[in-house]
Amino acid sequence: MVLKAEHAEAQRAQTAMADAVDAIQRTLAALDEAVDTAKAGWQGDASAAFQTAAAEWNAQNDDLNAVLSEIEGHVGRGTVQFQAIDQEGSDDFGGLRLA
Repeated sequence: MVLKAEHAEAQRAQTAMADAVDAIQRTLAALDEAVDTAKAGWQGDASAAFQTAAAEWNAQNDDLNAVLSEIEGHVGRGTVQFQAIDQEGSDDFGGLRLA
């Protein structure tokens, strides 16, 4: 079995996750803006139902953004911990000397 600490790969994974989260959040923001624009110009009986649906959308959008940010944070902390553990191992083994 081979164990290999690929710090650059971990960093690329963290960056890819951050980029994906950013892209999703930008898409959600654009959709949110479109919903707000539609709400502003809509009148009539269907407007109230749309307002309710838009409020639910906004709540779910906020929840999804929170989850995405949490995932991004976990990946970032995991990358830092991975690097720290590898460095600790290096430090521990670096002090070994043959008698």
